[in-house]
Amino acid sequence: QAHSEKAEALVREHIAELRTHMRALEEKRQAHKDEVEALVREHSAELRTHTRALEEERQAHMQTLEIERRAQEVLDEQRQAHVEDVEALVQEHAAELRVHIQALDEERQARKQEVEAGRRESR
Repeated sequence: QAHSEKAEALVREHIAELRTHMRALEEKRQAHKDEVEALVREHSAELRTHTRALEEERQAHMQTLEIERRAQEVLDEQRQAHVEDVEALVQEHAAELRVHIQALDEERQARKQEVEAGRRESR
């Protein structure tokens, strides 16, 4: 009887120790879980901030590219207009030069005829 009571007391003591150990393990597990969740929240917030900054940077870069594209279009249009203006001036000057050359040719021809007429008269 005494042996059995002693054995029961040992079993109860061992069960109490196991329960205490289990509580300590559960507390450790919960503390670890809380720590991991806090880290996940912190890193998630950091990632969201970083992602937002990258998106803003991407948007700014896209706007810069769009501004550069529009500026290039304007420059291309201005260059084309300038080329057309220069071509028109060249055509205009070419026409003026043709008229001037024709007038000089007619004047030369008239002088040549005068000189020939003068030679015939002097003969």
